[in-house]
Amino acid sequence: MAKRYWGFWRVPLIVAVVALGGGTAAWAVLSPTGGDELSGASGVLTAGFPGQMPAPADPAAPTVRLQPEAFALAEEPAVDCDKVNCVALTFDDGPGEYGDALLDLLAEKNARATFFYLGPPTITHAEMVNRAAADGHAIGSHAARHVQMTEQGPAGACENAATGGQAIEAIGLPAPVLLRPPYGAINGAIVAACPQWSFVLWNVDTMDWSTKDAVQIMERVRLDTKPGSIILMHETVEAELTAVPLAIDWLRANGFVLVTVPELFGGQAPAGERVYGGPAPTVPEVTPGQATVPVIAGSRLPPDTGEVPAAAG
Repeated sequence: MAKRYWGFWRVPLIVAVVALGGGTAAWAVLSPTGGDELSGASGVLTAGFPGQMPAPADPAAPTVRLQPEAFALAEEPAVDCDKVNCVALTFDDGPGEYGDALLDLLAEKNARATFFYLGPPTITHAEMVNRAAADGHAIGSHAARHVQMTEQGPAGACENAATGGQAIEAIGLPAPVLLRPPYGAINGAIVAACPQWSFVLWNVDTMDWSTKDAVQIMERVRLDTKPGSIILMHETVEAELTAVPLAIDWLRANGFVLVTVPELFGGQAPAGERVYGGPAPTVPEVTPGQATVPVIAGSRLPPDTGEVPAAAG
């Protein structure tokens, strides 16, 4: 039971201890480790008072109530994907049955991803979508209806995209700018008609929707991932609950840094374009002793071409 409990709450918890009697203050960080135990002396605390709790404050001193905002965790340093080997995990077709379990796994691994949510289930599972955003994942639209936009025509495709985005806004999140066209079906006419969107495609298809097998999903990641890759996965495939932790561990062991799609492009994916992958560093940074990964050029599809990925999204 302990493992499950900490698996769900594996986020750093800031605990403040104020001793007014001596006019001093100290802070402590209570943080679960990668296993079932807590970090720090005796598995309890890592604090400004090594191995022990501070002496209690003077009982006569006035009570001070501390606001949670004062102890917000510092933001992680920005990743420069022009200098490190970045990759982006992306998940389509949610929110759904395995969404919370997937978010638990990503939290355990301290990994960020990008989720492309369909309109109607976004309203039904608003709490899950808001949790994904609060956990630091990027939120994009997968449209309102999971149909091939190329069969809707530019006007119908833009309406489908807009309606999906409105569902995300309706639950209190910012209007999305990332769009994953269902099935990856998109053409230049639709891109030109809906220039406000960044059409996020992929260059690694795990084929999870077809194989539903964690070993085969992992093999696709291992064979096809390059610096700047956008990896296609599906939140609705149960096998991803096994494959995702394996993929994260393998990617990191081979020198990759996991980022969101906006981070892949320095903070904001380009609007009015189709993107299959992000930039690759000119000089790869690989930790000594780890496998070297190849460097490839970024892969943005020119706006005037009509190619469609041969895979479902």
